[in-house]
Amino acid sequence: MIIERVDETRLMIVLAREDMVEYDLSFSKLDWCDFHSRKVIKQLLALAKEKTGFTTQGKRMMIEAAPGGDGCLILVTLLHSGRSKGRNVYKIKQPCGVFVYEFACAEDLLCAMERLSRLRRHPESATLLLFKEKYRLILSVRGGLSSPVETLLSEYGRLAGKTRAVAAATLEHGKLLSQGDVIGEMGYSLRRAGQ
Repeated sequence: MIIERVDETRLMIVLAREDMVEYDLSFSKLDWCDFHSRKVIKQLLALAKEKTGFTTQGKRMMIEAAPGGDGCLILVTLLHSGRSKGRNVYKIKQPCGVFVYEFACAEDLLCAMERLSRLRRHPESATLLLFKEKYRLILSVRGGLSSPVETLLSEYGRLAGKTRAVAAATLEHGKLLSQGDVIGEMGYSLRRAGQ
């Protein structure tokens, strides 16, 4: 773990994979609305105060997180009381992640699509291809996949890769079956057929 005071109003915390495991955190679950995440962030801020003297007590702040390898980067920015002009706001954009999942048979693919479509938040844009007698689903999402989505995809299929190179090879050598809101459309059709 690296805790570094950037300046008087900014603090940077870099968590390695081991730190994420120790604090039972994952980037996809990291959210101020989540009780566990909020508790861990408060612990990290207390540790930062101890190590660097950076204090957030009684101050408004903006907390931003970005994935980094298997870990996470957290940037804490203290906000001014609203009267000062020229306030700098720094925003860390979440990178676009590419995930390619492979399904051995149509039944596995259809089961995954039906269950994924029932989730409140599933990837809305995907590409489905036939690739060497198997099915591949390419997902491009900001940041990463949520835990429920990742769990369902892993239950029915296997992760073929997380790189644009794997996606490009699949697109080049596969046969395009569908593109767009594949999960939503297939899930809706499967639910209607099951009625």
